[in-house]
Amino acid sequence: MGSIRLENISNSIIYLGPCSTSCYLENCHNNIICISSHQFRIHNTTNTHLYVKCNSHPIIEDCLGLGFANYSMLYYENIENHIKVCVVNVYMCI
Repeated sequence: MGSIRLENISNSIIYLGPCSTSCYLENCHNNIICISSHQFRIHNTTNTHLYVKCNSHPIIEDCLGLGFANYSMLYYENIENHIKVCVVNVYMCI
């Protein structure tokens, strides 16, 4: 995936494969989200558990009740290759 934008999502469980650029969350409440990306931005989000693998520190604004853990809940065949491809693509863009 190139980039991901999740907005206005509540009471959901979301599993996302590796993203080569950025993931943006806004106005998300009471979710479980698994994501691997180069950059992670979270705005106006509450009571959400995030399982994250990120190449930089997340940017967090106006959020409450966030929980963070390692991106280990998601596994499928070739996930390691997808993560490697995303990392290579990010460095090629810099």
